Amino acid sequence: MQERAAYFLSCGMELGDAQMLKGRERALAQLRLERAIERERLKGVRQHWSYDLNRHIALKQALDLIKGAPEPNSHDGLMRHSRRK
Repeated sequence: MQERAAYFLSCGMELGDAQMLKGRERALAQLRLERAIERERLKGVRQHWSYDLNRHIALKQALDLIKGAPEPNSHDGLMRHSRRK
């Protein structure tokens, strides 16, 4: 649940909506999230007072969710098997 809040605060979009994006829009959402993770990482390296490990972890989990979610209407080469009788 934290990753949803972190993603929304960092990127201004609901995580569920980002998972439904396709093509270029999906790539841009991933890029935006990767930049947010990098900014958070740099805060940690510099020991900045506003660094938050939980936010860093939540952003990484959100990125993993977006990268791991199949694009809508994609088949990924998987064939569906009919139920055996």
